[in-house]
Amino acid sequence: MTESKTYKQARKYMQDAVALEAEGNYEAAIDAYGRALHNFQHERKYSSIPTYQKAMAEQMTKIMDRIEQLQSMPPPPPPGSRPRTNKGKAPGKSGRRSPPGVGGGGHDPDSISSLSTDPHHNNNNNNNNNNDDQSEEPADEAGAAGSSNETDRMREELEKTIFHRSPQLQEWNEVVGMDSAKASLEEALMPQRYPQFFQDGGLEPWTGILLYGPPGTGKTLLARAVASHSKMNFITVSSTDIVSKWVGDSEKLVRCTFEIARKHAPCVIFIDEVDSLCSTRSDSDNDSSRRIKNEFLTQLDGVLRESNEGVVFLGATNRPWDLDVAMRRRFDKRILVDLPGASARGQMFAIKMHRISHNLEDEDFLRLGEMTKGHTGSDIRNVVKDAAYEPVREVLNARYFRAVFMGEDQPELFTPCRPDDPGAMEVRAKDLDPQMIMARPCTMSDFEAAMQRSKPSLGEVDMSKFHEWTEQYGERGN
Repeated sequence: MTESKTYKQARKYMQDAVALEAEGNYEAAIDAYGRALHNFQHERKYSSIPTYQKAMAEQMTKIMDRIEQLQSMPPPPPPGSRPRTNKGKAPGKSGRRSPPGVGGGGHDPDSISSLSTDPHHNNNNNNNNNNDDQSEEPADEAGAAGSSNETDRMREELEKTIFHRSPQLQEWNEVVGMDSAKASLEEALMPQRYPQFFQDGGLEPWTGILLYGPPGTGKTLLARAVASHSKMNFITVSSTDIVSKWVGDSEKLVRCTFEIARKHAPCVIFIDEVDSLCSTRSDSDNDSSRRIKNEFLTQLDGVLRESNEGVVFLGATNRPWDLDVAMRRRFDKRILVDLPGASARGQMFAIKMHRISHNLEDEDFLRLGEMTKGHTGSDIRNVVKDAAYEPVREVLNARYFRAVFMGEDQPELFTPCRPDDPGAMEVRAKDLDPQMIMARPCTMSDFEAAMQRSKPSLGEVDMSKFHEWTEQYGERGN
């Protein structure tokens, strides 16, 4: 059967992995095996031959076993260490150890049956009794340099994606309510403004803050406002940024994230939906997920120990009860971002309407705040959007328009009207120039109509779970 391009590439990765194992560069070998595994998986998926699919499945199983075994092996001896002597070895024979498992004893590395499950197995049976006497070579310096270069490239690419230098993402005064949460975040920013309070080590800054609460209450908005208000550098991370299909790359990306933060300190690391990365550990977790969680915990420990580094870790979640216990402990402050109160809701309406033509007074905004009990900030945005569409709907459905004088040297515009209004003419919007149509300002009646259609997205049962968790582990932020 003709070899496909994918299969040839898998063979190449396997050969590279064998060579890297022989050099003792197990980290790079694991990466090569992972790439080979991906190609074999592609071959199996698109093959229609059952025997070939079975062979690919067996090869994939052996590769995964090999990766796990290499991960558990001790690191190779450092360069310059003294190798063990070759007792009784014939002169002129090479002291190189056969690569453990794959390709040992002269087998073709892409052979389906050549992959051993023993990390110290040598396929040459004549040398099995002499394995302990063979010398071990130190890791190849060129291979180590290549791995270092790859990590540097990975860090550079990640930095371009997640790093923002002193961003202007959200104004602090646009975040209404949440007074306790904002006060706690102000405390976390104090080391940058008042370093004299923290110089003797007696007062330690907050380094880990968890914002939790129902969806739409402004957790992400608050995190963005922190970055703008503090003038600190800002790193925003999602699971797609640091989860890789290549074995070992996800842990490297987690490590690189914290290295970037230390490099650009003072810096805020913000992870939205942090529960998706650090959920409760269990026996059913796959190896990759477990390693990501362990690396996160390790890096956060470093941030907590070196609190003077100027790195603040900020997490947000809608499901705090799904967080791992060890992860929960690493958040110094756990703040509930609850539903906004009536006054805060009224301010939200005023802020949302400042770019929309309307004739509402301050009393109207206070009344709207009282009418929207149980609404989140996201729900209020939907109400404003629906109300703002009411004048536009009138334009689309109107049968009569009248001309409006806009001033000297200004063209007349057309707005919907009643049939008995002076100057009314029977015409549809589609028959007029779209640029010459003007909608009326938004009114209180538009909001009343919108609230008849828009309902709160949360109920009392939903909020009770957050309040119960707060009683045990958190604090209120409103």
